[in-house]
Amino acid sequence: MMRKEQERYPGERRTLALFLGEILPVVEAELGRDSLLYHGIRRALQRQSLSALRHARALFNHLPRGLRRRISDGLLARTRANGTRREEGDDGELRPMICFEAAEDGKGIPPGRIKLAPMETGADVSVLVRSGTLPRAAAARLREIADWIEEDRRLLSPRYWATRVLEDDGDAERHPGSRP
Repeated sequence: MMRKEQERYPGERRTLALFLGEILPVVEAELGRDSLLYHGIRRALQRQSLSALRHARALFNHLPRGLRRRISDGLLARTRANGTRREEGDDGELRPMICFEAAEDGKGIPPGRIKLAPMETGADVSVLVRSGTLPRAAAARLREIADWIEEDRRLLSPRYWATRVLEDDGDAERHPGSRP
């Protein structure tokens, strides 16, 4: 009877696949397509089985230290050349995004601030939460933001923000509850 593969930690399969996918072009450049590591990574990425992904990582880990270092340095060089790590399909352009800010305890920044800011993202919706924020507090702030959007649907309108930028001379931000 075959045992079902279980992740040793949450997200192991995804983490290994991302790591191997990122080093594959560096491995190809450093070792070539005939290397055992290159074939192991390709096979693991095609199968997406934990055993194949773990095997490819083990092949990488068993490389001589100098070679592992060259591959790691090559990966870092690729990341720096791109400016940041990008998601697949992200073209790296800055796009205007509506940013909703809410402090966990209401201290530091106003309880809520909404502004237009250029950001490099391919996503339609991005959520940033400071490390260490209590999950309950983060969820409460996200509910507040959802309420602001439901209350004033213009907040997501490009036309609304175009007029705000012209009125405010580029400093387009407002606090929830205030009217434009």
